[in-house]
Amino acid sequence: MGFPFQDSQKRKFLSVSTIIWVCGLFIAVQSSLLPRRGDTQHDLQPRESGNDTVAPSPPWVNATVLQDPPPCVSDSIPCKFTPTRIEDCSAIKCITSFDGACMERAKRVNLSCLCRTLSSQNCPVCTSPIERAGYYHWLNLTCGVLPEWEGLPNNWTSAFLSLDLVAIGNGSQTCDASKAASFWAGNNLPICIKAACSPYEQQWRASMHNGKDTAWANFNIGRPDNNLPSDKECGLYLSRADVCGSLQQTAKETCPKTMCSTRLERTQYLLWLNKTCSTAASFKGMPLNWEADIKAGVTSPEYDHGNDLTFPECANQGSCGESLAVWRKSASDDFCSLNQDGQSCYANETRLSYAQLCPQLSYPLTGTCSGYCTHSADRPKLLEFLNKTCSGISQWSGLPSNWVDLLQLQLSEVKPWPEVADYHGDGSDNIAPVCPTAEANIAVFAGANLAMLLFTPILGRRKVVGWITFGRLGEPHSRSWIYMGPAMALLQLLANTANALIIKSVPGYSHVDTKTLVMLWTTRPRMAWLSILLVPYQADDVMYFSCAATSLVVELILQLISSYTFGTVANHARWEGLYNTDAASRLTSAPAFGLAAQRMYGGALLWLLLIIVCIFTLGSSVLGVVKVMDTLIGSASLNIRREKRRLRRVIALRDKLPPIVLDKRARKSNSSSPIPKSLPVPDTEPVQASYPDQVFVEQMSARTMLTDEESLKISCDNMVKSLEDMVQWLGQDLVERDALAKMLSGPPFYGGGWPAVPPKETWFTPRFTRMFKGKHDWGRVPTTAEELQAAVLRRNTLEADLIATANRNIDIASSHRYTAPNGSGALWRDVQRHRAAIHRSWNTNMNRLYGFRAYDENKKEMRHVILIVFIGMVGCWISQWVFWVGFLKLYSGQGYCPPRLGTLALNWILFSVVGVFMGSSV
Repeated sequence: MGFPFQDSQKRKFLSVSTIIWVCGLFIAVQSSLLPRRGDTQHDLQPRESGNDTVAPSPPWVNATVLQDPPPCVSDSIPCKFTPTRIEDCSAIKCITSFDGACMERAKRVNLSCLCRTLSSQNCPVCTSPIERAGYYHWLNLTCGVLPEWEGLPNNWTSAFLSLDLVAIGNGSQTCDASKAASFWAGNNLPICIKAACSPYEQQWRASMHNGKDTAWANFNIGRPDNNLPSDKECGLYLSRADVCGSLQQTAKETCPKTMCSTRLERTQYLLWLNKTCSTAASFKGMPLNWEADIKAGVTSPEYDHGNDLTFPECANQGSCGESLAVWRKSASDDFCSLNQDGQSCYANETRLSYAQLCPQLSYPLTGTCSGYCTHSADRPKLLEFLNKTCSGISQWSGLPSNWVDLLQLQLSEVKPWPEVADYHGDGSDNIAPVCPTAEANIAVFAGANLAMLLFTPILGRRKVVGWITFGRLGEPHSRSWIYMGPAMALLQLLANTANALIIKSVPGYSHVDTKTLVMLWTTRPRMAWLSILLVPYQADDVMYFSCAATSLVVELILQLISSYTFGTVANHARWEGLYNTDAASRLTSAPAFGLAAQRMYGGALLWLLLIIVCIFTLGSSVLGVVKVMDTLIGSASLNIRREKRRLRRVIALRDKLPPIVLDKRARKSNSSSPIPKSLPVPDTEPVQASYPDQVFVEQMSARTMLTDEESLKISCDNMVKSLEDMVQWLGQDLVERDALAKMLSGPPFYGGGWPAVPPKETWFTPRFTRMFKGKHDWGRVPTTAEELQAAVLRRNTLEADLIATANRNIDIASSHRYTAPNGSGALWRDVQRHRAAIHRSWNTNMNRLYGFRAYDENKKEMRHVILIVFIGMVGCWISQWVFWVGFLKLYSGQGYCPPRLGTLALNWILFSVVGVFMGSSV
């Protein structure tokens, strides 16, 4: 059973092995028939060789290893070498075998077949030395590997001895430097000869050789063996014997003017000539003094500076920069930097001759450079440059005698104005006035500030203004600061203008610019803004509010006007470079005026930095003062006139009220006094009910007005309040009904029962009349028995409470005692009057409390306003003093000599005092 199974398995194995062997054999045969790398693509059916052994090399070689023949070979019919010749000597040969079987075949060229007809005797067209050398070289590369080939003579290399070539290049043929650097750097002809001397090319045309021909003769042109560049048409070559034999004469006679005329070109030519032709037998020798010419082209004592000279930036721009470039070029020349062997130039170096450049330079610059580098920040750079560059040149005098002083800042450059108020004599007998010192001018400003400190508390007081003007001015509620502030600022400008005209009227000062003086004096330090410190004093009387508000507005306007002058000064400093980093050292080095200039420009810059804060604080302070003023004086003049009208109305109502006298006599009768049917009631309740907030504000504001009219208004308001309280209690329906019940329940009715009462009774009720807007001063009140009974019970209970209260109250009990039978009516009136007095006292205390609280809030707000003004203004005030101290130190005696200084000071004080008085009077 098992054996048949083994037999079938064996048969399957043999079948699979046979299939695999057949497939492998088929693949090997197909692979041997396919073309391999190096086979020519045009030979689709090459001759096959039945030999399965690998073809030997040589003679069988791949066609890719064959070099292209020289042009004379490929172009000549006798020795034409074409791909057909190679194809005739090609066959399919085995290149890989395995176990005696060829595994791979490819097309190979038989060199023996190819070289059978190639020898040095063939190709008679390759007759020139270069062509012959190239042909011999190609034969050696192609057929020299065959041991049996003898196509070259034994001395075939001697053909190269006659190839003494020089690469000269060609304008129409270029060469990649990376491919031909080895020979271009050798004996390359200078550019000046190739470009300028065209007769060279015409004279040596017969000796010129194209790079395609000379590429095969690589032994003598610097190329390594078997390393030919891909571009064989690179440049032209000359025979050294032809070139060097006639080069000196040709260079002298053919182009003596244009060839290598510059220093560098001459040096390059001589170096090339010495290196190329010094060993040539046909060379006639170097020109006379050629070594001196080379030395002059390499170095020169006149051109002893590099071309890295940098002109100052202030001059090297615009038309001046173009002129400097032209001057530099005319004073420059190119020199040769020699290689280590000293036979050629590896680079060109441009050098500058200061001896040729400096005669065109001087201070100040002239020509197209006139006006350049005259700025105070640029002048030192130019002067130092000229001194460093040209000081060693003899006969050069381009610097002025005071050039060392010009390195520093000049007084004329530091001044923003050449002069402000200086004396100019007209040649007559006018005697120049004595110029006030800086200290005297500072004392004038300080005196004006001190005078304002003394006069402001006096003339800025509202009551003083009212006393001087007999009460016509000095109102506490005025808002005239809105237009008086600009008016007072204009008054200050008028004071400056008047002083400027005074100076201009003095002989020798008629040239003074009034505008400059007026704008300059607006920057004077002022202290009128300190009037804000007086506001808390007698604030209830708004004693200094108008003065402070007007002064702040004036200061705000004058500070804004001052920005023109401070901006002019700061801009001049910016233009002169005085705010640069080196400005401090430059100013410090000028001891005569450096410190004064630092103070002046520092004060101007500080003011410009703080002016935004000053303007903000002044504006917010004016608004704060006005807010406090409005809070203290209540409403404006319209409200005051309305209060006066109400005052007259209250006085009229008060006069109509009958006097209320406390009845201290004990009533012996058992009857109660009836309540009068007619009760005068002032018509104030609608006003109180309709405008409670306004009435409250007016009551609060009334506490701060201390004039006679206002005191009377306060008293009348208290009276109105008392009358309203009385009406509130006596005008109630309950009170009226209790009074009716009290009259009807007197002693005649005690124990007698209830009398018959009409269902309705007519009573005069002012409250009903006001409520229903009736045409008649009367109304209907229901008086049923039940209502009267309830009223009697309420009256009895209230009466008992009132008697107990009166007995405990010292004010009422001290006058008299009351008993139930006989004193109810008088007791009722006394209690009501006492309650009204209590309410009046309570309302007065509340009004006073509210006034105190408002006053405390105003005091806090005023302290805040004062602090803001002081912090904001003290910086500007100090910066103004710093500016003026520096200005006066800088200009005193040299541009600012105002005459009649005392008159100017008095004029400023007078205008300031008038301004304070006018600002406080409205």
